[in-house]
Amino acid sequence: MVLNRTEDKARKLAKKVKAEDSGGLEKLSEISSADILINATSVGMSPKANESIIPKHLLHNRLTVFDTVYNPRETRLLMEARGRGCAIVYGYKMLLYQAAMQFELFTGRQAPLAAMESALTQALEGESHATHFDRR
Repeated sequence: MVLNRTEDKARKLAKKVKAEDSGGLEKLSEISSADILINATSVGMSPKANESIIPKHLLHNRLTVFDTVYNPRETRLLMEARGRGCAIVYGYKMLLYQAAMQFELFTGRQAPLAAMESALTQALEGESHATHFDRR
């Protein structure tokens, strides 16, 4: 099932990926039968880090929750998912592995993953301490 704030977008993506169903966010309660939930919205991103698009009571311990938001590292959605026994996947990991793939495609060499992860972590920690007025 593909859900989106815009039903037409959900329907188009569902067709592309051959999903059985699609709809708007009014169908969120149907995640009770889902195996994986991917939040690909900006909801929960800094500076509005205290928001979540998914009501906590819908999260269940058979669910894997992947939040593509990477700042903050652990979003409200991920914290609530962990508290409900879900497996979680951090958005910063997606950002890291996208960068590693780009490095490898561009240079033809294996990406220095540990160094890249360290640099990314430091950069994100620095951002989380800045106010949104400091960013240029």
